[in-house]
Amino acid sequence: MRIISRLFLLGYKLFMQPEELMDMLLQKFEESDHLEGDKGDMVKLRLSNIVTQWLERVWVDFHYSDVMIEKVEKFVQLVSSGHPRFLPVAMKLERTMQKKKKEWEDSLREEDRRQGSLPGSPTE
Repeated sequence: MRIISRLFLLGYKLFMQPEELMDMLLQKFEESDHLEGDKGDMVKLRLSNIVTQWLERVWVDFHYSDVMIEKVEKFVQLVSSGHPRFLPVAMKLERTMQKKKKEWEDSLREEDRRQGSLPGSPTE
């Protein structure tokens, strides 16, 4: 991913909320169906890459928000319902989201375990 995309994902919250950005990406994805030739497919691929990187690098934008998870699931559905050649892209998005959810759940369990083993903490 280009450095400009990484920087954008780190700083976009200065001028919009995560939900707004995801809505814009969803809209652009849907509008790309009307582009000529392979342009639409290129736009879809780039948008899919942005969402994948967003999930990987700024998971905090998603894990506290059921709305954002639903929007990503909708995005994955749009990608997978398109041309069959986008199925691997949709699968990568889905795997990335599942991986990040698992990492988050594991970190919460680890934190709970550590807090339970601190001196002075209640024991069950």
